[in-house]
Amino acid sequence: MIILIIGILSAVIYLALNLFMKPSKWRIWFGWIAMVICALSLILSMLNWNEHLGMVQVDQIQNTQLVPLNSKNKIAISREKIKYRTKKGVIKTKINKHAIKIVEDSKDAYMITTTATWKFKNSFLEFLFKMPNYNYTRIIKQEFYLPEDWAIKK
Repeated sequence: MIILIIGILSAVIYLALNLFMKPSKWRIWFGWIAMVICALSLILSMLNWNEHLGMVQVDQIQNTQLVPLNSKNKIAISREKIKYRTKKGVIKTKINKHAIKIVEDSKDAYMITTTATWKFKNSFLEFLFKMPNYNYTRIIKQEFYLPEDWAIKK
């Protein structure tokens, strides 16, 4: 966040120097310094957005027990969604073909969700690079393990 603030501040200084300061060698030097700081802050912001500078990926695996939806349908799968039920209630998940796997030869019905979370290495890097309203968590994959007697309604 602070990187963006520094970039915006240096761009404002650069514009103010060119608009309000009389031409001199100091204006040229201050202008170049402000322009370089602005460019560096924008480059670092874009690198952070794509490469997660100062962060490490932490994977978390969660095992969730599944219960049948009703007496007829235990789980419902369509082209766009999977509808399943846990002990907390009915859940619909959008299907990402690369992230969902269904295995039909299990003893119990359960789902394993693998989630990747990006954590900052230290508080200074968090101060520099943390963006507001940016989600640092994403689901990598979901695996459904279903018994043979669960009829999959497609």
